Amino acid sequence: MLLSALHVSTPMLAYKHWLYGVLYALNSMQEIMADHYLQRLEHLARQFVYGRFLNSGTGADYYHMIYKNGSYPLFLKDNQ
Repeated sequence: MLLSALHVSTPMLAYKHWLYGVLYALNSMQEIMADHYLQRLEHLARQFVYGRFLNSGTGADYYHMIYKNGSYPLFLKDNQ
């Protein structure tokens, strides 16, 4: 479902970065467990949405979000 939401709501280049992030998450796990994998995907989705697309500035770099696990600023509806 997260992947479907990303396909609908993001520009085309984000697909490639999403795939890199998903593969990196899978590759970095010692043991793949569904609950942990879902948590990693949800965190990555939040990184993309809040760190890149809803960021009032230039948006976070994909490399920083995926590989360095960078944080994202809180999104406040009133700060437009």
